Amino acid sequence: MGKKVSEDTIIEECEHLIEVFKKFKGEAFDTTQPMNYAVSNIICSIVYGSRFEYDDPEFTSLVDRTNRNIQLVGSPSVQVYNLFPWIGKLIAKRKEFETLTAANKKQNLQLFSRLKETLNPQMCRGFVDAFLVRKQNLEVGKLIITY
Repeated sequence: MGKKVSEDTIIEECEHLIEVFKKFKGEAFDTTQPMNYAVSNIICSIVYGSRFEYDDPEFTSLVDRTNRNIQLVGSPSVQVYNLFPWIGKLIAKRKEFETLTAANKKQNLQLFSRLKETLNPQMCRGFVDAFLVRKQNLEVGKLIITY
């Protein structure tokens, strides 16, 4: 997971983003969503070891929920909640934030589970694999020590 791998990941994602831009044939368009998907894909490639297509519903829902959470965190009502947490029950956006966060957590756990099922300790696809291999090694170390 060195500098070269990260550079290659960024370059590869830029190529995908350029293809999306080419589809607009020089016409004006909103770059927000493709840019969010590109940045998110770079993060996913480093963390999970693979990228998603921009039209993958699993990916788009994860990115869209994350973007909505960022909007909510900056909202005045959440800022008030940060100052006065005891009024939290009165703030509707707090509930939306918690719902979106729970959905993202569930989706991430599913992704982790799939990576764990296909884990090959000899080939690190991303940070999650490195974490899982490290965890396995620590558990094996504990078993050896206890015997």
